[in-house]
Amino acid sequence: MLAAQVLTRQHCCTILYTRDTTHEGIICMLPPRWLYFLLVLVAFELVADILAKQFALNGKLVFALLSIIGFVAANIAWILSLRTGAELSKGAVLFSVLSGIGAVVIGIFVYHEKVGPFQIIGLILGIAAIAFLSVE
Repeated sequence: MLAAQVLTRQHCCTILYTRDTTHEGIICMLPPRWLYFLLVLVAFELVADILAKQFALNGKLVFALLSIIGFVAANIAWILSLRTGAELSKGAVLFSVLSGIGAVVIGIFVYHEKVGPFQIIGLILGIAAIAFLSVE
């Protein structure tokens, strides 16, 4: 029988380790639960941004209302992310960078918006911020 023991549950991952000599090592390594809520937050935010852009382009009120609902859903995911262990400082920066990258990608490929050199530098710095925040 495989007996697993939780060694640590830090903010970065959950590691399960077995004492069975035939299966020594890491069994499962999962991201923290708050990260899933943060990704849901980014997804709802991007959907709401698309709906807001559609409202800006054609003025149909239904897009504005759906956008507001998307922003509310995004903030519910943010609250759940904080409740399940996200740090406010890291979570806010991760959200800002991920939603910024997503918005630029959508702007370029869906709405054919132009990106200047400063925006590209900002994206690179945002990715660097994620890398630095990931280091413990």
